[in-house]
Amino acid sequence: MTNKIRHNQFIEWAIWVSLTGLLWVQTSSFSEPIAEFKFGADGWPKVILVSLAFGATAQFILNLMTTKADQNTDAIQQTEPSNIPTNRWQQFGIFVLPFIYLWFMHRMGFFFITPIFILAYLWILEVRKWTYLMCVSLGVYFFILFVFVRLFYVAMPVGAWPMFYDFSNWIITIIRIGV
Repeated sequence: MTNKIRHNQFIEWAIWVSLTGLLWVQTSSFSEPIAEFKFGADGWPKVILVSLAFGATAQFILNLMTTKADQNTDAIQQTEPSNIPTNRWQQFGIFVLPFIYLWFMHRMGFFFITPIFILAYLWILEVRKWTYLMCVSLGVYFFILFVFVRLFYVAMPVGAWPMFYDFSNWIITIIRIGV
């Protein structure tokens, strides 16, 4: 059974790395310099692809290490709750919430709705400590803003509803101060 688990983990890792390699090759078709952005048109997609390959490799190594640790212990039953959602409403929320997020993103804009989405998703995943909810939500949000708006100048949806459009432009102005 352990060899089958390792084999499956290796296949999963190979699929992810192959996919990132294929997409890396695809980015070379639009690898042209841009005057305003020193990394070129393919800069931010390649950063995401490297992150994806790194994450897949780290997950593969972590899975191998935990498989070896499980082999070294006797058949101790796991008493911790699993990460698989068992409640049907929770499963429904995990599936439907991204669609709701996309529907509101066009109307309210990325800059307003994203921290709410992250907070709601963590809540559905049963994170209940407010310090974790706020730190993770804001940390991920500010990281995304820094990378995509400040570094790569990616145009995020600003929203069609007037109040949210103004809010989004205010956020963009703040982020790009000093550029």
